[in-house]
Amino acid sequence: WQLILAEARQAARMGFLEINLDYIRFPSDGRLEETVYPFWDKKKSRQEVINEFARFLASRLKEEFPIVQVTADVFGYLLLRDDDLGIGQSIIELTQILDGVYPMVYPSHYDAGNFNFDNPARHPYEVVRQSLAAGRQIFEKRQQPFTKIKPWLQDFDLGAEYTIAMVREQMRAVTDAG
Repeated sequence: WQLILAEARQAARMGFLEINLDYIRFPSDGRLEETVYPFWDKKKSRQEVINEFARFLASRLKEEFPIVQVTADVFGYLLLRDDDLGIGQSIIELTQILDGVYPMVYPSHYDAGNFNFDNPARHPYEVVRQSLAAGRQIFEKRQQPFTKIKPWLQDFDLGAEYTIAMVREQMRAVTDAG
């Protein structure tokens, strides 16, 4: 935590106005039963650990650099479920701690069958639009604002060859989702 804070402070000193935390989460793949966490005694939940880190970094950084925005990337799939997927990321809780939360709603990262598509990557508008609509419903159910959500969009070939038109369809979906 101290090392990441030191790096964030250095970036802020250099003039960066946003510190984006990418992949602050517990692992979800591989031989998880063999994973060792030397600094986590498992008394706290994964969500508590991630939220404590986010609070730690944001509060310390803003003491010295109040205008710097602290944001985090999260799995886009979190917009479809009201849990942490076992990785400790709670999109609703992180929006209460950070200045922005950026779900990676890359269509290629959804499973076959999501949104009734065999290959969600081939349906960029529908996947992004439906992801954001589902997330908005979860936030409304919890009576939380959806204003800090800024989705990352796919502009790389995975699951389908991504064209300019497909990227524009995702952008249209974000606009249409409000």
